[in-house]
Amino acid sequence: MKKIDERYIEVLDQFGFGLYTTTAGCNLYHDSSWGSYIVNFNGDDFVEMFIGYAETFDPNEYVSLHIKSHRVIKDIGEMLKSAKEIQILLLKVAIEFVKISKESMVKADV
Repeated sequence: MKKIDERYIEVLDQFGFGLYTTTAGCNLYHDSSWGSYIVNFNGDDFVEMFIGYAETFDPNEYVSLHIKSHRVIKDIGEMLKSAKEIQILLLKVAIEFVKISKESMVKADV
């Protein structure tokens, strides 16, 4: 996995996400009212993977997977509300990532 530009890490931090790398890839996490949200990205381009993930994240599917995994869930409504909040944050971060990428392309052309 290539090194992640500090500007992207700052955006993640701005929206309350943490990021740590492992030998397998990057783990993104966010603490919410119902618990920690964690997703793992394995590949060479974290930014591209993140944007694609943000575009396709489905809060209903996310909650459904937790239910199917037989995890103890005290309040499904609260979990769905949190998942929808995560979806909004993911999309906001993705928009900022696209802005940074476009700025980098413009600077490279100059």
